[in-house]
Amino acid sequence: MSTDTDASDEADTDTGLTIPPAFREYGTQQLDQAPAFGHGKRGVADLVVAREENNPTRLISDRVKVPYHLTGTLDSDPVDGMTTICLQDPTGAVTQGDRQTLSVQARPGARAHVMTQSATKIHSMEASYAHIDATLVAESGAHLEYIPGPTILNEYARCLQTTTVNVAPDATVIVSDTVVPDGLTDHEPFSFDHFHSRLEARVDDNLVCADAVDIQPTERDPRDPATVGDYSVIGTLYVFSPTADTDALAERLSARLTDRTVAAGASVLKDDAGVTVRILGDRSADVTSAVEAAWDETRKILLGTGAPPGGRGRWDALTVSLVTLTTILTSLPLLPITKRPAHLRQSSSRRPSASGPDCGWRRIREPISVFSSISQNSPPAACSCVTKSVPSSSQLKPGRQSLSNSRRLKSQCRQQSNSATELVINTGTSLSKTPRFTSRSKPTARLSRTC
Repeated sequence: MSTDTDASDEADTDTGLTIPPAFREYGTQQLDQAPAFGHGKRGVADLVVAREENNPTRLISDRVKVPYHLTGTLDSDPVDGMTTICLQDPTGAVTQGDRQTLSVQARPGARAHVMTQSATKIHSMEASYAHIDATLVAESGAHLEYIPGPTILNEYARCLQTTTVNVAPDATVIVSDTVVPDGLTDHEPFSFDHFHSRLEARVDDNLVCADAVDIQPTERDPRDPATVGDYSVIGTLYVFSPTADTDALAERLSARLTDRTVAAGASVLKDDAGVTVRILGDRSADVTSAVEAAWDETRKILLGTGAPPGGRGRWDALTVSLVTLTTILTSLPLLPITKRPAHLRQSSSRRPSASGPDCGWRRIREPISVFSSISQNSPPAACSCVTKSVPSSSQLKPGRQSLSNSRRLKSQCRQQSNSATELVINTGTSLSKTPRFTSRSKPTARLSRTC
């Protein structure tokens, strides 16, 4: 349990970030588990990318702490010199008391695309809150993109998002933000406690954008006309590019989003420093697709090349996941692998019929597939018992066998005197169910049926 000292330390740490009063009050609440800013609850990712002349952009410095995880960079982006950084979260979700801080610095001429592996899922909370902070710096001639997955708010969630952008007069920064209020549990949309997202952008220390989305359903209905109206999902794309033709950019983005099932609008920022696009929709897939379409159009205008195939970089995220899995598997010690014979891999799992006499095969130990299926209309036969030596299990052919095959097998049994498998077959009634086969011992197989 956190103490009063933990709460005061949290307040002192957050003071420089201008925490809203409501979230400052949340921060004074004690947690029953690890305290805020505790081990595993304060994710840190400090990244620096640089590029020399026409060479690819490289990650020259990184400092990462759980719950952030980074496996490296990818050079699969179609833009020349662009590198992709996929931030992973092995914990899978954001819980109460979590604090995550991301800092990305793009040196002069660098090109980087930063994304998350999946959506950010904010779980239900009983105390404190979750804070996700991002600081993006683009120096002269740099191009930096931060396109995370949607933020999914579950019931009683409390989330504070703060983003700070510093752009050089000849640099570009693109940021996206998508909020999904209905969460992953069975509850009504906008059942979370409080969501506050704030972005501030400066060009040469001149504030050009200050945008905030503050939703507290218990205090005010977010579905009023002044907030989201009849919609629920909110998407935003920020484009900060002082050297671009912002009027033409806004027109192109508006035209790109005209025929979609969302409500969208583009606005030019102060001092023609860039463009913001706000998108409202009923489904997260529609809004996410619209945000990616606006991002793709922005890339075509500014870089001459659209977004990577697959949208936000899902293929890159899949590649990172596969690389991570491969790394884990290759680090494990090698163990001997014993492969089962082919005829032991196929077996019927059907049980004997509940009606009529118990004419099913009893599974003794190891299932095998000989006589794996017998016709339901097989004629009855005189009751008899045959005990013969048959070929070993490795010589038995897999697959479906008929009664004629069984007769041929009996003939082969008489010719094999040195086998290690004993077969017992009792017949007397029609076989109406698929038999089951098993072995009694490891080197041999015993088939038993009772009438």
